[in-house]
Amino acid sequence: MTIWPIMVEGWQIECCLTPPAVGDAVEWQLCWLTPEAHGELAVQECVYPEETPLTPADSAEHEPGILLRSGGLSAWSLTPTLPVHPRGYLSEDHHGWIPPEMPATQGIVREISVVTIEYGRSEQGRLTGAVAGTSKRRPVTSSPKQFDAAELMDANIAHPRNEIGILVDLDVRDRPGSPVDAR
Repeated sequence: MTIWPIMVEGWQIECCLTPPAVGDAVEWQLCWLTPEAHGELAVQECVYPEETPLTPADSAEHEPGILLRSGGLSAWSLTPTLPVHPRGYLSEDHHGWIPPEMPATQGIVREISVVTIEYGRSEQGRLTGAVAGTSKRRPVTSSPKQFDAAELMDANIAHPRNEIGILVDLDVRDRPGSPVDAR
């Protein structure tokens, strides 16, 4: 089995995803996202710095993206043609961004960290976006159901912090259909 870092956005859990815990067997649909397209969620810990180890599953393209695989891991890329962008991260999705016929990835949750980032503010008190390099991780044994965004509402805080979700180390089966080892 291979460990893959997977970002799970807080709103996905707050809406309707069962919060995972360390040791849980999960089956998730994953997508491959680029830091340019999803900058604030491209936390440093889960952006692959060079080339992704994922490769196209076949030559058939599915509008508007392509299925990528590595062993038992499958991910939907919004990049509609090859080559797939070499920098990005994996994210769980169950709200319809991934075509329903795309295979899910099965694995065991080995570690969970709540991810917090810092935002900037303009002189007028408006949020200006995530501040690069400010992500922090807080290890937990299970994901919270709600994430703390209280500082974003306080205009007196110059650099408010926001819990954006969790980073999961997912132990993925090497091949689809191979046994899951809960260890």
